[in-house]
Amino acid sequence: MVRETGVAKVPINYESNTETGEQSVVIEDDSMQPTADSEVPLGINGIKIFNGFVYFTANSRQQFCRVPINSDSTAPDPIRVVANHWVMIVHSS
Repeated sequence: MVRETGVAKVPINYESNTETGEQSVVIEDDSMQPTADSEVPLGINGIKIFNGFVYFTANSRQQFCRVPINSDSTAPDPIRVVANHWVMIVHSS
């Protein structure tokens, strides 16, 4: 699964076949879009797949979300917000 912010700043989350080059949209949802008042118009930042779920952060919305995903890359249920109003903490060494 790949996450790309296009020219229009609309995130598209798609599956890419590295052998054929074929691409298809897997998940597209308003929760992945930047907010209208966002200073930096970025949607989601990072996608992780773990135990049958796709997890992602939506920075401008300050949300951590997840959605179940089938083996054929379809999402059988809606996206669920796991945490709201989180704050990123950066550790320096």
